[in-house]
Amino acid sequence: KIRSTSEELQFADFKLWKIDSNHNNDLKKAQRLFSTAWPLYEDYVYEKTYDDDDNGREIAPFDIEDTLLLMRLFKTGDLFFVNPCIEKPNGDLSSQVPYPAMVYTSTTNRYKIESEECTRFDSFASEILSLPNWSSVWFKTARRFFLYGGGKEYNPRHDLVDRIVDYITALEAILER
Repeated sequence: KIRSTSEELQFADFKLWKIDSNHNNDLKKAQRLFSTAWPLYEDYVYEKTYDDDDNGREIAPFDIEDTLLLMRLFKTGDLFFVNPCIEKPNGDLSSQVPYPAMVYTSTTNRYKIESEECTRFDSFASEILSLPNWSSVWFKTARRFFLYGGGKEYNPRHDLVDRIVDYITALEAILER
C-alpha cells in the first residue's frame, strides 16, 4: 500500500514497480506471481534479482524482512509485503506462507515515498546494515516483534492493542541489551 507519483522506485538492491492500469500485463504478471494476495492496480511489487551463486532462495525471505524493517525505520507509514514469492529461472514459483511479519491490515496511513528519496534510503540502509549489532541475537528479537507489530491493526476502541504490545516487546529487547 505505497503512495507515490513514481511508476517505479529504483533502489540499489531492489525496485518497487507499480501495477499500472494502462498496462494490463502488469496486473496479469502480478496475479500470476501472487495468486493468493489479490494484487490490484496501484499496488507495488517488490522485485529483487539474485545471481545463481547468491543462494537467493535461501536468503530472499530474510532480505525481504530486512527491507521491510529498513523502510519502516526510514519513514513512517504502514507498509506490507503480503505474499513473498520467488520466481525460479525456469518460471516456476515458490511462495512463502504468510506469517505475522508479512500480514496486511487495513490502513489510512499509507507509506509515502518518491523516486527522489531512493538514494537517501540507500545511504540510510547501507549505514544501518554496517552496524555490528544488526546481526546480534537481541536485535533479531527486536526486529521480529517490530515487524509483527507493523502487521497488526491498532484500534483501542475494540481492544485491538496487540500492535502496541509487540512494539513494547521490541523496545524491551533493545533496552535489555
